[in-house]
Amino acid sequence: MSMKSDEKKVVDFRDEAGLSTRRLDIGLWYVRHRRFFVIIGIAILALTAASTVGYSLYKFSDYIFVGRQQEQQNFLELTSGGSLITNRSNTGNNLSYSDVKILSGINDQSDILAAVTNSNTRSLINFSYYFNVNGEKVGGSNDFIFPGDTKYVMAIGVKLSAPNPTATLVIGNISYSRLDRRAIGDWDQYRSSHINFLIEQAAFVPASDSGLSEKVSLGELTFHITNQSAFGYKNVPLSILLKSGGNIIAINRYQLNDFRSGEARNVRLTWPGKYSGIDQVEITPDLNILDEDVYLKYSSL
Repeated sequence: MSMKSDEKKVVDFRDEAGLSTRRLDIGLWYVRHRRFFVIIGIAILALTAASTVGYSLYKFSDYIFVGRQQEQQNFLELTSGGSLITNRSNTGNNLSYSDVKILSGINDQSDILAAVTNSNTRSLINFSYYFNVNGEKVGGSNDFIFPGDTKYVMAIGVKLSAPNPTATLVIGNISYSRLDRRAIGDWDQYRSSHINFLIEQAAFVPASDSGLSEKVSLGELTFHITNQSAFGYKNVPLSILLKSGGNIIAINRYQLNDFRSGEARNVRLTWPGKYSGIDQVEITPDLNILDEDVYLKYSSL
């Protein structure tokens, strides 16, 4: 018998359990190179984890620095007909603001509003503002805006001397109040627990249907509001917008006095002017919960 024939028999040998010499050789080769395969596997897993974490960090950073503000702008674009996007800013701060919108009212009176955004997510911003209408200072007040928030500033029932007025928003006296991380670790949770008002059954009845007056056009706004928070407030200012097809048609403000925890109220508000096609009522509490003076002292009554 030749040497090659013997080697072939050894290579092709298979025991009674079916285990062949070829399979033994493959197993031996794998054992000798197992460390190499382990290193390759670890490298693949490490690269996969690094790319996944890197992509997640990129998307998170993109949302914080770009997406959050874009969401606010998209929200305002959808709810105000695209005219109140906060794309203007004062140099050197986190406050941006929109173009000004002038709404015609009755008796030669107009309402003015603009949107303001605070891009700082850990600081309350205090500021003053007024509207420059054809060179004339109109309205104006001191106001605040929460971290990462967008709100409206308003001047209601003003008489404008120019027949076709143009207006700009002027902001000044900007100051920052940084949130105390020990007292307020989660701002969103803190805010939702303090500004927890349930507003239901908001409806606007136009002057033609209200029957309030035959001589003066008076519409009527009604809604039900409940203070679901654990806090009582001396005053709760409400910003009210009437909308038609997503466009802001009219604005107003209303104030609730001595609004205690758990209390519910029915509000009925007359609204001068002829407004039709109102399909949305937006009511937003404008309450500075970071000011201790807004809270009612505890009472068992």
